[in-house]
Amino acid sequence: MPQPALDHLQTGTAGDEIAIAVVGAHLSGMALNGELKALRGRLLETASTAPDYKLYALDTTPPKPGMLRV
Repeated sequence: MPQPALDHLQTGTAGDEIAIAVVGAHLSGMALNGELKALRGRLLETASTAPDYKLYALDTTPPKPGMLRV
């Protein structure tokens, strides 16, 4: 069954920036956050996951999270 469209978000981006949401090791202070900073990534805001999303542990090395709207 198709998912309903998401609401448009105001992101506060400038110029050629794009807004992305990250989970897991790319979060601020975590092991992979430096990868985002190396590409001039910046934190726009913090947020909590809505109840209609589920976080999964993907079978990867190193382990990574996956998120699915349910």
